[in-house]
Amino acid sequence: MLAGAASTSRGSLGKRSRSGASIGAGRGVIRHLLVGPISGRTPARTIHPAGESVQFSDELVRLLPISTTAIQPRTCSVARTLEVVGEKWALLAIREVFLGNRRFDEMVRRTGAPRDTLTARLKSLVCTGILERRQYSEHPARYEYRLTSAGRELYPVIMTLMQWGDRHLAGADGPPQTFEHRCGHRLVPQLICQECGEPVEARDVTLVAAE
Repeated sequence: MLAGAASTSRGSLGKRSRSGASIGAGRGVIRHLLVGPISGRTPARTIHPAGESVQFSDELVRLLPISTTAIQPRTCSVARTLEVVGEKWALLAIREVFLGNRRFDEMVRRTGAPRDTLTARLKSLVCTGILERRQYSEHPARYEYRLTSAGRELYPVIMTLMQWGDRHLAGADGPPQTFEHRCGHRLVPQLICQECGEPVEARDVTLVAAE
């Protein structure tokens, strides 16, 4: 029975149902419901925007909907790739290597990354096969970072991110830097279909089951 299941420390929060339980929230919507043990007698508490507290009995808590759907994240190469290069300093380190800044001190200067953070990101990129270390000095021993074949395949990703930023974030001053293709024209990257040569648009692409 729900009669008297909800009570306020100060006044009424709203109208009551035929069974007597409070069904309104008065001056605002109850924002949080901290559900306590159902089997015990400790009531769950809510926090009202006006500072009023509401006590819900175990009978009312039992009626609250409980989701039984298991979380099943989509298996996707985007998620797998982000596990490797989805962090800011990792992508900026890759950008600098593409721009020819392969040595640690220069990457720190060009990215603004904390030295210990960049060290960790470079180590991770080496371990995942995106970069490789090459020694360029013996006394003292110093190394630079070079892109592997897998790392070089990330160039379209870097350029597409840059293009999006130029288009949506550059502001009145325009893009902070531009690139020129070997054909002599300003580079405007575009994703095309390998088979038909048409530009790729989301509305033209259909997800199909893996073979």
